[in-house]
Amino acid sequence: NGNLNVVSLNVISGGTIAVAGNVVVTDSSMGAEGGVGKNILFDGTGDQRFNADGGVGYLGCGVIINKPSGTLTIADTINLYDGWTYTAGTVDAGSSTIAFNQTNTNKALVIVPGTMSFNNVTVNWRSGQDFYINGSSMDINGDFILSSIQSMYGDMTVAGDLTITDDIVGGTGTITLDGANNQAMTASVADFPNGVITINKSAGTVTLGSDIDISNSGQDLTITSGDLDMANYALTVADTLTINGILTQGTSALSFDDLIIGEEGTFNNFSTGNITVGTGGVVNSGHIHLDGTTRTCGEADAIQIRSSVDTTARTWSGAGVFTLYDVDVKDQSGAI
Repeated sequence: NGNLNVVSLNVISGGTIAVAGNVVVTDSSMGAEGGVGKNILFDGTGDQRFNADGGVGYLGCGVIINKPSGTLTIADTINLYDGWTYTAGTVDAGSSTIAFNQTNTNKALVIVPGTMSFNNVTVNWRSGQDFYINGSSMDINGDFILSSIQSMYGDMTVAGDLTITDDIVGGTGTITLDGANNQAMTASVADFPNGVITINKSAGTVTLGSDIDISNSGQDLTITSGDLDMANYALTVADTLTINGILTQGTSALSFDDLIIGEEGTFNNFSTGNITVGTGGVVNSGHIHLDGTTRTCGEADAIQIRSSVDTTARTWSGAGVFTLYDVDVKDQSGAI
């Protein structure tokens, strides 16, 4: 019914420890076996705190939150050996980081986020084990880093930066970037889960921090609203690239199977990045502005548009606006 201070912990051998007060974790390392299937339950009726006393703490178990009243305030960086289940209560994640960090045991990572929001989240899970988001979408108001997992299932929204370093990620999981501020998307030599990647922002820009390869069969990238700036990085989309916001291409290549631009969508390339069009072609109901090097007509061709299969024509269509200057076009067809 009081507070729990975790200074040094190897294994939780029982089941669940219910805490009505505060939990402070200052252990500097994870136990050898951890506490898979073991949990700390926050169930106090008053306000509670969960932190690492201003630093980084390791807790060899998972977390359950089921508070009938009061607020759980989370702070600092806390590494967990198991999953997270939210049932009830107000949660203030503040500027905290929750790191799901387990590399010893063959057990899936299961998160039941309910209606709560996390701040920063890191997933570094044992190779060969899956990551499940059950019940509802996992809402992350800070950054998300995925460094190791077999597959991801379920839906996630990220308001901060997205960084993926795992080179093979399966599963049907979806990720939506929805922050109102600027965000970065970085996945150098890395793989995304196989679900739709979406940008749906009321303000701010998503800027690529590396080449992005959304390359799993049938996988889409959708810009529902907001801006995506490729900077000087390449972007590859295995299936459909849909633009209802703004896509700005830089000096590197853009490849897709088909491109669909809605009435509110805009695709800009005022640089030198080449474009490769796949079997679905281009359907434009919005605006396409391609003008290599500078926005002046009559300069040397700086943008190449090619088919993904040489000598196989790709169709361009739609009632939108097409503005193309200084473009070298081969194997494209249609009336625009």
